[in-house]
Amino acid sequence: MKLSLRVARKPIPSDPQAAAARLEEAEHLVEQALRETRSLATGEREMNIGFELANAEQLSRAAGIEWQCAGEAADASDELLAILRREATTNLLRHATATHVEVTLAPGLVSMRNDGAKPFKGMRGLANLSNRFSARGGTLSAQCTDGWFTVTGRLP
Repeated sequence: MKLSLRVARKPIPSDPQAAAARLEEAEHLVEQALRETRSLATGEREMNIGFELANAEQLSRAAGIEWQCAGEAADASDELLAILRREATTNLLRHATATHVEVTLAPGLVSMRNDGAKPFKGMRGLANLSNRFSARGGTLSAQCTDGWFTVTGRLP
């Protein structure tokens, strides 16, 4: 939500109509997030990769980032893959200057790659996720190569 509002700020001086549209999108995201939070808090639903992918695509496109997704997650209810998807999207919108994002899905795999990588020191926010992937016998990697940042989570 906070990221959606940041994205909405960008066109305010040059395109007030686009800013208004982005603020309306942010309002819908706030409403949706409140519903989701209530569901999570009452144990009615867990995070799932499908919801996180749809949200990531919406946020990316609202920020003017071209979105491409290939493949399909076998277990859409796997919370750890959904959490990685959310963290990767947050990092993309907060730290990168991307114009293009490529998402790859396969059974037990989520990978996100963007062309707006900036030099980074360690994985900080991804470090705890890396431990969680390891605890389940999986791996999480993050790398920056030739201006592209890639984060990949694999589970057995």
